[in-house]
Amino acid sequence: KLMFVVYNVVKKGAGNYFVCQVDMDLISNYENLGKVLESIYSYPYYIKMDNVEVTPYEKDKTILMSKISLNLYSKTAPYSEL
Repeated sequence: KLMFVVYNVVKKGAGNYFVCQVDMDLISNYENLGKVLESIYSYPYYIKMDNVEVTPYEKDKTILMSKISLNLYSKTAPYSEL
């Protein structure tokens, strides 16, 4: 379950890449967290993962509380830039 997402699109870098900074808070089990990470890595842009924190829920260790921070890089302008 995706609880919280914050994103910001900025233009920076020598190659004029557009960068989308993404911060996510997730509640999941191990299998679903794996699927989320797999889908991130199969994303068709350059990705830099800045931080991944995974903490088991105290009352049920099969439930994970995760925070993921990443940057997505693209040569294509965001829709608002077109």
